[in-house]
Amino acid sequence: MFTSAAIRPVPPHQDETMSENGFRLYDMVNVFANYGWWFGFISGKIELYRDAFMFCSNKLNA
Repeated sequence: MFTSAAIRPVPPHQDETMSENGFRLYDMVNVFANYGWWFGFISGKIELYRDAFMFCSNKLNA
């Protein structure tokens, strides 16, 4: 006989905010993908861009 802690790790704190949109780890969500709506849970965050670039506003319209 096993406890649930032995089968899978204990989830991180539920109040951990994932983004400025207010999503949290393990929130229940509906996502539009592959031509349909899918039900699921947020299981992690994927960084799309690792680099950040800064530009002076007077240089953008040059």
